[in-house]
Amino acid sequence: MKKTFKKLTAAVMAVATLAVGSVGMSASAYTSKSSWDVYYVYGAPGNVNPTAYCTIYTYGGGYKTYCSSITGSNNRKVNVTAPGINYDITTTGYSGTKYSSATGDNVTFKFYATGSSTCDANGTVGYP
Repeated sequence: MKKTFKKLTAAVMAVATLAVGSVGMSASAYTSKSSWDVYYVYGAPGNVNPTAYCTIYTYGGGYKTYCSSITGSNNRKVNVTAPGINYDITTTGYSGTKYSSATGDNVTFKFYATGSSTCDANGTVGYP
């Protein structure tokens, strides 16, 4: 009876250790490399900044963006482009991993804000 209990306890502990280890390894390891900040006002003269550029080293493991804030009209968005990459940011949070077709040492990301009246957003770009 004692041997069975010890074996059962050891098995439960082993499963618990594996479960905790696999959950801990699934955490995001996002590394921010450059920040962006865009501001768009419909019809405003050139005193706003709807476009930002971020240049970072190329990386075969892909790229992610993080939007820490986005406010403005209901249809506000930030369009993100780079070689082989084109998507819109409409909410805060992380993007999925995107892969660029850029060659060479660097890749340049363009962030362009738009909306029916305003869009004010900022965040970072980096490696997953």
